[in-house]
Amino acid sequence: DWPDSKTEIDAADIEILQFARDEIARLNARYPTEGAPLFYVLHRRRLYNAAQGCWMGWERKRGKLHELNLLLRGDSDTTYLPLDVPLPENVVHVMTLDADTRTTRDAVASLAGKLSHPLNRPHFDASKRVVTAGYTILQPRITASLTSGDDASFFQRVFSANRGLDPYVFAVSDVYQDVFGDGSFTGKGLYHVDAFEAALKGRIEENTILSHDLLEGALARSALVTDVELVEDYPTRYSVDASRHHRWARGDWQLLGFILDPRSGVPALSRWKMVDNLRRSLTPIFWVMAAIAGWTLLPFTQAAQWQALLILTLFMAPTFDIVNGILPKSGDQTPRGHFSALARDTIFGTALVALKVLLMAHLAWMMGDAIIRTLYRLFVSRQNLLEWRTASQAHKSGGSDLGAYYGMMYGAVIIGVVGLAIPVLADSTGAFVAFFFAIFWIGSPAVACWISRSAETEDRLRISAADIHTLRTIARRTWHYFETFVTAEHHHLPPDNFQESPAPVVAPRTSPTNIGVYLLSVVSARDFGWISLSDAITRIDATMTT
Repeated sequence: DWPDSKTEIDAADIEILQFARDEIARLNARYPTEGAPLFYVLHRRRLYNAAQGCWMGWERKRGKLHELNLLLRGDSDTTYLPLDVPLPENVVHVMTLDADTRTTRDAVASLAGKLSHPLNRPHFDASKRVVTAGYTILQPRITASLTSGDDASFFQRVFSANRGLDPYVFAVSDVYQDVFGDGSFTGKGLYHVDAFEAALKGRIEENTILSHDLLEGALARSALVTDVELVEDYPTRYSVDASRHHRWARGDWQLLGFILDPRSGVPALSRWKMVDNLRRSLTPIFWVMAAIAGWTLLPFTQAAQWQALLILTLFMAPTFDIVNGILPKSGDQTPRGHFSALARDTIFGTALVALKVLLMAHLAWMMGDAIIRTLYRLFVSRQNLLEWRTASQAHKSGGSDLGAYYGMMYGAVIIGVVGLAIPVLADSTGAFVAFFFAIFWIGSPAVACWISRSAETEDRLRISAADIHTLRTIARRTWHYFETFVTAEHHHLPPDNFQESPAPVVAPRTSPTNIGVYLLSVVSARDFGWISLSDAITRIDATMTT
């Protein structure tokens, strides 16, 4: 879809669309096939939406998927622009991804295989209009990407835990999936076209639903697949993250009709998930209210104890993670390495809680705004229920200077002032506790601006002489292994391992991980001066040729 506009066609629209078509044509020329091409441009024209007061793609992403399903089944009555070539026939599954989502190797094939398994295939009861067995949607695990430099910040590093891919991906526990056999669709996954369309047809009114993913998963039945990962970027700026949390909260409260209506077709468990999302949006509001009540009604000592208790509630989740990691998961890890990682997790957990407390006032204001705004739109105006800004749009439009953050987070300043004024006017000694939090919350926009800045490169690392000696010894021994065994005898590929006893044996097998480590070792050996540049080029060329 084109972005929302005041006109049906903007000056740059055709140019952008033609650029996309040219790039797709280049891809098809690069990867030619007999018959139908591999790549297509599926683009929708704008329709005027009176409720939004603009020209936009019909029903946003929900509309895209619905019309795509119709298009795949031969129905041309959609807003998609005509295609020069027909789409492939008999498409069974569709994979949905966001612009910032990247797939891992074989992720799509793995999901398609799982959904095609006889035990997972969806069985649709036409009379009840529900999937009675199997699944329509498979939701993979979502992992935050590893970033650096201009694409990273302290805020992102603290709030996006467990970044990067696990090279040996394994299934992890999820209560809803493990106990109830039910996952939560977050908009990035694989779905069965016919079952998806049959389960959702006519179930959702136009201009009413913003967060359609959870609702679609509830009506069509979804499963969480934790041994398949997708990678997506976590916002580097707090302003962008706040914008999407505001959007998510509005979308959650727009599901009130489905939560309260027993005839909506939403299963009880899914209604519980929706209610839990509402509870989550209310939590910062009641946290701030509880804090102000403590400062007002309690004397200084009890007010301080009450505030400490409130902060401890935020420590519960990080504490569970830290306790779970106290014992090493592998015997290969040295005590020093294990406790160093544990200390790092403790530091980041503490930083996470500290930032949550610091940003709590703005979060409470923002959630209150989202809830009130949504309830007004739902029951009074019936306008702007599809208000949406993508993360990239929020990143481009939102300022990153101090003034922009104070303009966005003025609610935190108001809560800070009011939170101090109430206990002062009540002549409570708890005002001394309130004073510190008022300072924190009034200054929170400045902190949010600072933690959202691009991270500096970490080239200033200082290493002790003893550590340098140890690391160079390990590096030299590692290179000696590759130098000895990566030969023409093994087709210039690194053997998996070498057994010294009871008899010397080289394992004549390798893996992508082994090859990657070897190629990095070649570059490092050149940097250390153990081999010449020509030797490095020769080795890399021989391996790549194989």
